[in-house]
Amino acid sequence: MFTLFSSPRATPATATGATPACVRLLFVTLTFTVLSAGAQAQAQRIEVSATRWAQPLEQTVPHTTVITRDDIERSQAIDLAALLAREAGVQFASNGGLGAPTSVFLRGTRSSQALLLVDGVPMTRQDASGSVPIEHLLLDQIERVEIVRGNVSALYGSGAVGGVIQVFTRRGSAPSAALEIGSQGLRRVAAATGGASGASNWSVSLSSLTHDGISAMDNRRVPAANPDRDGYRQTALGAALSHTFSTAHRAGLRLNASRANGDYDHAFATPSDVQRSRSALSGWSAWSEHQWSPAWRSEFSLSSSDDLMRFQETGLFGLQAQYQTRRQRAQWLNRVDAGAWGQATLGAEREAQRLSSDDGFGGALARERHADALLAGLQGSRGAHQWQINLRQDRLSGSSAQSSAYLGWGLTLSPAWSLRASASNAFTAPPLGYLYAPFFGNADLQVESARSAEWGLQWKTGGHWLRATWHDTRLRNEFQYDFASSRFENLARTRNRGLELSASGESGPTTWRTALTAQDPINAVTGAQVLRRSRLLASAGATHAVGDWLFGANLRHVGARLDVGMTRLAAYSLVDLTAERRLGIDGLSWTARIDNLGDVRYETAAGYAQPGRGIFVGLRWRGAR
Repeated sequence: MFTLFSSPRATPATATGATPACVRLLFVTLTFTVLSAGAQAQAQRIEVSATRWAQPLEQTVPHTTVITRDDIERSQAIDLAALLAREAGVQFASNGGLGAPTSVFLRGTRSSQALLLVDGVPMTRQDASGSVPIEHLLLDQIERVEIVRGNVSALYGSGAVGGVIQVFTRRGSAPSAALEIGSQGLRRVAAATGGASGASNWSVSLSSLTHDGISAMDNRRVPAANPDRDGYRQTALGAALSHTFSTAHRAGLRLNASRANGDYDHAFATPSDVQRSRSALSGWSAWSEHQWSPAWRSEFSLSSSDDLMRFQETGLFGLQAQYQTRRQRAQWLNRVDAGAWGQATLGAEREAQRLSSDDGFGGALARERHADALLAGLQGSRGAHQWQINLRQDRLSGSSAQSSAYLGWGLTLSPAWSLRASASNAFTAPPLGYLYAPFFGNADLQVESARSAEWGLQWKTGGHWLRATWHDTRLRNEFQYDFASSRFENLARTRNRGLELSASGESGPTTWRTALTAQDPINAVTGAQVLRRSRLLASAGATHAVGDWLFGANLRHVGARLDVGMTRLAAYSLVDLTAERRLGIDGLSWTARIDNLGDVRYETAAGYAQPGRGIFVGLRWRGAR
């Protein structure tokens, strides 16, 4: 599969202070662009995650964002985390630079409560981390990303508490190539091509990245850390093949694989100790689509994914550890015309989850379980009203059945304005490592449960779009390591209430987007702010074409947070700039990017550094579509 990607350097004290004047000016300028841009016609963008069937984006009830391949290329971002950090309700914490272990917080939930899907396959690890390999998802292999916020377990099952991030890999691509070099020893090469032969379509993509990196931990603050650079290297391959047998029947196959090597630091070592990791991700899926009649459409898929991580550490407490998660899934979905009631969805899923691990200290584990699900839904509209109803029941071996529901309603007020409201519940099943890991697993853990309500206002005219959503989410029986019993327990309760704002559009040669999140993720027992989650997230960006040039700017602000030991992580604001110029050869362009223009020092996890200013240049070629 894929990858994560000047003054004098600002000190942490500077990062906690007022936002620099240049940053405030840029934010005001971009916001003014949003509010004053004139309307321009734009084709409806299609998404599938919010109902599991394609529909115009403006008709979705959940707060949904679609990021297309064109959006990805305009951003010049390398990894998925850098791209998603610009979106409402999304926040990350990373243990270093590119390729370092990364946590994703969607609507203030932790990584195991945000469901990451790659071509429909869940990527949550079954070890005792419960994490997702988002640090290994590079954008060279990605065609489109969809974010559906809120409790959607009724559509996708366990883990869809904060929402779903769905990644679609490249397929059917026109030929393209990219070359980039830059700061911290970055070297990146990527190529993709595709074509058609009769009724068959195919595509292949290849990418390679080497990054010398930074020292993940500052040796001056953490004397035990190795002061050398912690680099990252990855190669990835993707392929897709599809065939249309008739207007009513299609089938296809997708393959993805990546291999990555990375260095990391931790505080329980000596400066001469070395820590290295190896990651291997692979997956395949076979699918078919059938239009059995004008009123009945079905999809069937088989898929398998494998996530293998190895760690090697030298020194007094040196170790060699290995963790492997494997998933195999069969899925059958049907959409049936329900007349005046709209369209009904009926489906079934079966999944095998396997964990094999060795922590390097004598704790070996091999476990598996099965998860079966039945789901049903109804969506439609009549007059000014729109509805979405989803029901699902999941049965995991060794656990009681879990029922989830989503009830959504929309009201069209005018051609431009509409209201949205929903109520839902969701759950997260404990990973196998939480249940059975030697020394600290707890086989008696119960599932986490969540319930949520949200209200939204949407405005869309021409090529401009704005959506404001207020949500209230409460979680119970959350997993937490209990130092008293030395194992995982159902101890925590959290609550998050907040406002999310997303807006985007085009006006002549200018494309813009902005996002704002004002939230209050707290421990519902103590009232304390949940660790590493900020109460304020904001971003604004725009690109502007001038002749053969395309200029871009992006501002991102993350408010102050608390970390382990009540360490206060300072607020920070980052400005990134991009430029692209078309050259004389058709489809060829020169690219340039400056990340962290102000060379700000900041941390997303206590003790772990983030890259300073970076300057990158490259060449990009796009063949005719």
